[in-house]
Amino acid sequence: MAAAYSKELPNYGLKVRMHRRTWTCMGMKWGICLGATGGGALSQQTGSKCSEERIHALTHCAQVGLTNYSAAYCVGLLVARRILTKLNLADTYKGQEEPDGEDYNVEPVEDGPRPFYCLLDTGLKRTSTGSKVFAAMKGALDGGLDIPHNEKRFVGYADKKLDAEVLQKYIYGGHVAEYQETMQVGCFWGFT
Repeated sequence: MAAAYSKELPNYGLKVRMHRRTWTCMGMKWGICLGATGGGALSQQTGSKCSEERIHALTHCAQVGLTNYSAAYCVGLLVARRILTKLNLADTYKGQEEPDGEDYNVEPVEDGPRPFYCLLDTGLKRTSTGSKVFAAMKGALDGGLDIPHNEKRFVGYADKKLDAEVLQKYIYGGHVAEYQETMQVGCFWGFT
């Protein structure tokens, strides 16, 4: 009985993809469809049933800088807020007001719906520590989604603890500003 019930439950995922110049985040609902093959064995096919939201980081005015850590964070934050707005949960789960680099987990309210729970789908992207995929996940977490995670994968994790200042610097683009300052000082061809 439990197996039949679990096939009917929807599973949601946050699909994060990086293209050449943009980030794409989708909130997706997928299910496992069991079908019989020619040999009589059961095969599993995982397919996307419907797309909740798809957002590209490409904006009207910005032409560069759309693939860095900050852009991935912003796209994750934006997709989280749009998904919660679409499901009428935006007023209940506001997310983190001011990102400070600390690990944030959304707490369920007592009298109301549970937070939107989804799993991270990274595709073929490598999931090493500090990967920009986890920046999109951090943005979605700060936006109010409930995603199971471990802080070990965020940038700034070293010596078995998360350095919140380093993560905050990456969220706000401080590492890009430092690089630009070094290029302006040490560049002989006139970088501006």
